Amino acid sequence: METLYQTIFPLSIALEKLSRKTCSMSPEVHLLHKAEVPMNTPDPLSYHLEDDRPPTPPPVIAPPPVLQGAAHLPHPPPTLGDDPALRMILPLGRSGWAIAAGYLGLFAVLGIFAPLALLAGILAVRDIRAHPEKHGIGRAVFGIIMGLLGTALLVFLISSIAASKKPG
Repeated sequence: METLYQTIFPLSIALEKLSRKTCSMSPEVHLLHKAEVPMNTPDPLSYHLEDDRPPTPPPVIAPPPVLQGAAHLPHPPPTLGDDPALRMILPLGRSGWAIAAGYLGLFAVLGIFAPLALLAGILAVRDIRAHPEKHGIGRAVFGIIMGLLGTALLVFLISSIAASKKPG
């Protein structure tokens, strides 16, 4: 209760001094108010209200300058796809074509999936270049390389089988 009293009374003194400056009260009312307030209570606003100067206004903070171009844009918040450790485990933030190219590149050894791996790898590179926030260029390149090797092997096998079955 004592701390509440110590908090409220300095504020009431400040309000009383402020009201004396702003409204016209009779001197008797001011004396009445002075008699109720203890004299040993410090006044937090006394340094502003003792003299006739108005209180100093707070400093004005100017807004930041507006820059032209993309330099003033804030960075987007990070997503799960931005974490490289998590991207190694899960296919987050990757192009869907890059994921498909990677798996088709693995199965390109079987031969039949090689042209599909090549096609998916090319589409993945186009997709990643069109959307720079996407990842997966390694899987796309793997799909292209395995697709090329598998397609070359597939063409060689088909042409050798066709050449061996020629009547002759």
